[in-house]
Amino acid sequence: MENLQIIRKRQMVYLLVLVALIANGCAFGARNIALNPVNIDNTYNLSGKKFLLSLTDNRDTALKPVVGHVKNGYGMKTAEVLADKDASLWVKENIEKELIRNGATTLQSIDKNVADNKIDIELLVCYAQAYWNYGAEVKAKASLTNTDKVVILNKEYSGKATLGTNWAAAAESYQKVLELAMKNFLEKMMPDLYPLMR
Repeated sequence: MENLQIIRKRQMVYLLVLVALIANGCAFGARNIALNPVNIDNTYNLSGKKFLLSLTDNRDTALKPVVGHVKNGYGMKTAEVLADKDASLWVKENIEKELIRNGATTLQSIDKNVADNKIDIELLVCYAQAYWNYGAEVKAKASLTNTDKVVILNKEYSGKATLGTNWAAAAESYQKVLELAMKNFLEKMMPDLYPLMR
């Protein structure tokens, strides 16, 4: 009887060690993701509106160029999440795409004097991580200046998302949770922006 208890205790120890090794094994190695366009359902008639969009990347320099980290079972960062393009470009492209989809015309910097709307975005966060669950945030400050050089919008927006249980620190899950955070960010910011454009 005593030998059986010792064997069971040893089995439990071996099992715990095995689980720890598997968890740590999944935490190593960079995750490479694609930052794809994100679509939202909001529509607004921006036909005839012209805009000039600029973006400044003010994310924590210690995090660039990564867009996230993998953590092991102890919460320590063990690998980077790397994107196929710069996060600031991804944010700018998604904002621009939504404006164009609703009928607005984008202008280049050389046309700034004829822009009805100057939109400045200051990117603060674009980051995903996973411990028990996947989580991501896209945060930026947006300002809109009209032709009279009056700032009519100056506000910070934060899009957040969480996703499922982290079993294997899968690249696809980091990608998905970042896309969901971007969608949430756009759904908050764009409805504020649309009615103020002229």
